[in-house]
Amino acid sequence: MRALGVRRLGQGVALAAVLLAAGSGAAAPVTFHRTTMEDQPFPAPYHTTTVRTVVAVHGAVPPHTHPGLEMAYILRGKAEFDIAGQLPLTLPAGDSVAITEGRVHGVRNVGSGPLIILSTYVLKVGEPLASPAPTDH
Repeated sequence: MRALGVRRLGQGVALAAVLLAAGSGAAAPVTFHRTTMEDQPFPAPYHTTTVRTVVAVHGAVPPHTHPGLEMAYILRGKAEFDIAGQLPLTLPAGDSVAITEGRVHGVRNVGSGPLIILSTYVLKVGEPLASPAPTDH
Protein backbone atom coordinates (compact mmCIF):
# COMPACT_ATOMS: atom_id res chain seq x y z
CA MET A 1 0.00 0.00 0.00
CA ARG A 2 1.42 3.40 -0.98
CA ALA A 3 1.12 6.43 1.33
CA LEU A 4 -1.91 8.39 0.14
CA GLY A 5 -2.29 5.82 -2.62
CA VAL A 6 -4.96 3.35 -3.58
CA ARG A 7 -4.63 -0.38 -4.05
CA ARG A 8 -7.27 -2.94 -5.01
CA LEU A 9 -7.39 -5.65 -2.34
CA GLY A 10 -10.77 -7.35 -2.88
CA GLN A 11 -13.84 -7.21 -0.62
CA GLY A 12 -12.95 -5.44 2.63
CA VAL A 13 -13.03 -2.40 4.94
CA ALA A 14 -11.73 1.24 5.03
CA LEU A 15 -11.59 4.43 7.25
CA ALA A 16 -12.40 5.56 10.75
CA ALA A 17 -12.55 8.65 12.89
CA VAL A 18 -14.58 10.01 15.74
CA LEU A 19 -15.15 13.70 15.97
CA LEU A 20 -17.69 16.34 16.74
CA ALA A 21 -18.28 18.98 14.09
CA ALA A 22 -15.94 21.92 14.45
CA GLY A 23 -16.56 25.44 13.29
CA SER A 24 -19.39 27.52 14.64
CA GLY A 25 -19.52 25.48 17.82
CA ALA A 26 -22.87 23.91 16.90
CA ALA A 27 -22.76 20.15 16.69
CA ALA A 28 -23.75 18.69 13.33
CA PRO A 29 -25.96 15.61 13.29
CA VAL A 30 -23.88 12.49 13.88
CA THR A 31 -24.00 10.47 10.66
CA PHE A 32 -21.28 7.95 11.53
CA HIS A 33 -20.13 5.81 14.42
CA ARG A 34 -17.02 3.82 15.15
CA THR A 35 -16.31 0.65 17.05
CA THR A 36 -12.82 -0.24 18.27
CA MET A 37 -12.25 -3.83 17.24
CA GLU A 38 -8.79 -4.34 18.74
CA ASP A 39 -5.98 -2.42 20.42
CA GLN A 40 -2.54 -4.00 20.66
CA PRO A 41 0.81 -2.88 22.05
CA PHE A 42 3.45 -2.37 19.42
CA PRO A 43 7.14 -1.74 19.94
CA ALA A 44 7.26 1.16 22.42
CA PRO A 45 6.14 3.89 22.25
CA TYR A 46 3.48 2.78 19.72
CA HIS A 47 0.27 0.77 19.65
CA THR A 48 -2.06 -0.28 16.85
CA THR A 49 -5.82 0.21 16.89
CA THR A 50 -8.26 -1.33 14.44
CA VAL A 51 -11.56 0.50 14.10
CA ARG A 52 -14.75 -0.23 12.14
CA THR A 53 -16.55 2.92 10.98
CA VAL A 54 -20.10 2.94 9.63
CA VAL A 55 -21.24 6.07 7.76
CA ALA A 56 -24.96 6.49 7.08
CA VAL A 57 -26.29 7.11 3.57
CA HIS A 58 -25.40 10.73 2.63
CA GLY A 59 -23.41 10.95 5.89
CA ALA A 60 -19.87 12.13 6.42
CA VAL A 61 -16.93 12.08 8.80
CA PRO A 62 -15.86 15.73 9.12
CA PRO A 63 -12.29 16.88 8.39
CA HIS A 64 -9.85 15.60 10.98
CA THR A 65 -6.28 14.42 11.55
CA HIS A 66 -4.61 11.45 13.22
CA PRO A 67 -1.33 11.56 15.19
CA GLY A 68 -0.06 8.56 13.24
CA LEU A 69 -0.60 6.48 10.12
CA GLU A 70 -4.09 5.35 9.06
CA MET A 71 -4.54 2.41 6.69
CA ALA A 72 -8.19 2.22 5.63
CA TYR A 73 -10.03 -0.45 3.66
CA ILE A 74 -13.57 -0.07 2.28
CA LEU A 75 -15.63 -3.12 3.23
CA ARG A 76 -18.98 -2.01 1.85
CA GLY A 77 -20.32 0.97 -0.06
CA LYS A 78 -18.63 3.83 -1.86
CA ALA A 79 -16.48 6.49 -0.18
CA GLU A 80 -15.29 9.89 -1.31
CA PHE A 81 -12.17 10.99 0.57
CA ASP A 82 -11.23 14.64 0.73
CA ILE A 83 -7.50 14.61 1.54
CA ALA A 84 -5.67 17.93 1.86
CA GLY A 85 -3.52 18.61 -1.19
CA GLN A 86 -5.27 16.06 -3.42
CA LEU A 87 -8.28 15.90 -5.71
CA PRO A 88 -11.27 14.06 -4.16
CA LEU A 89 -10.70 10.31 -4.20
CA THR A 90 -13.69 8.00 -4.79
CA LEU A 91 -13.21 4.41 -3.64
CA PRO A 92 -15.59 1.45 -3.95
CA ALA A 93 -15.64 -1.62 -1.70
CA GLY A 94 -12.36 -3.50 -1.98
CA ASP A 95 -10.14 -0.44 -2.35
CA SER A 96 -7.86 1.02 0.29
CA VAL A 97 -5.97 4.18 1.13
CA ALA A 98 -3.14 5.11 3.50
CA ILE A 99 -3.20 8.55 5.10
CA THR A 100 -0.03 9.94 6.64
CA GLU A 101 0.30 11.47 10.10
CA GLY A 102 -1.28 14.91 10.51
CA ARG A 103 -2.87 15.01 7.02
CA VAL A 104 -6.29 16.71 7.13
CA HIS A 105 -8.94 14.48 5.59
CA GLY A 106 -12.63 13.62 5.72
CA VAL A 107 -14.88 11.10 4.02
CA ARG A 108 -18.41 11.12 2.62
CA ASN A 109 -20.71 8.22 1.85
CA VAL A 110 -21.51 8.62 -1.86
CA GLY A 111 -23.12 5.20 -2.25
CA SER A 112 -26.72 4.05 -1.98
CA GLY A 113 -26.28 2.10 1.28
CA PRO A 114 -24.18 2.27 4.45
CA LEU A 115 -20.45 2.83 4.04
CA ILE A 116 -18.35 0.49 6.16
CA ILE A 117 -14.63 1.13 6.58
CA LEU A 118 -12.04 -0.83 8.52
CA SER A 119 -9.00 1.19 9.53
CA THR A 120 -5.82 0.30 11.34
CA TYR A 121 -3.90 3.11 13.03
CA VAL A 122 -0.32 3.10 14.27
CA LEU A 123 -0.24 5.68 17.08
CA LYS A 124 1.94 6.73 19.98
CA VAL A 125 0.61 5.50 23.31
CA GLY A 126 -1.53 8.19 24.97
CA GLU A 127 -2.34 10.11 21.77
CA PRO A 128 -6.00 10.52 20.72
CA LEU A 129 -7.25 8.53 17.77
CA ALA A 130 -8.42 11.66 15.93
CA SER A 131 -8.68 15.41 16.35
CA PRO A 132 -10.89 17.91 14.49
CA ALA A 133 -9.07 19.65 11.66
CA PRO A 134 -7.92 23.20 12.31
CA THR A 135 -10.52 25.61 10.95
CA ASP A 136 -7.90 27.33 8.75
CA HIS A 137 -7.03 24.21 6.68
